[in-house]
Amino acid sequence: MVRSLSIMFAGIGIIMLAIGAFLLIREKAFLSNDLSATATVTSLASGLDSSGNPVKCPVVNFTAANGQAVYYDASDFCANPPRYQVGQTIQVLYDPQNPNNVQFSGFVGEFGVGILFTFLGLLFFLFGVWAYFWARKMRQAGMQRDARIVGS
Repeated sequence: MVRSLSIMFAGIGIIMLAIGAFLLIREKAFLSNDLSATATVTSLASGLDSSGNPVKCPVVNFTAANGQAVYYDASDFCANPPRYQVGQTIQVLYDPQNPNNVQFSGFVGEFGVGILFTFLGLLFFLFGVWAYFWARKMRQAGMQRDARIVGS
């Protein structure tokens, strides 16, 4: 049973590592083509988090390099209390081919999810490998003990 659980943990870890790597590579590609703009928080939209608790989500606007006015509802930056205030200016990154593809500038906004998946995947994988070898060692120790009892 421990062996199958350890293999399951290691497998989940490998999947999470792959997802993390994919997200980090995709983010690097986005950052190689992005443009930066100063955005203003124009309002705070009300919403609910995954637990049903009320949160406030910033709505920002900025002008893209091509002159297009962009309004972005940053639903991935909702919090209670709100992280941003109406009138606050922040740096955003956007895709010049699709100015509605927006990210908030900063380490967490750029790499946070990819690093989180990679870190958790590594933990799951290492725990699975450790549990596998620990179970194997315990099984071998049990066999040696049983052989001594039978051979007495």
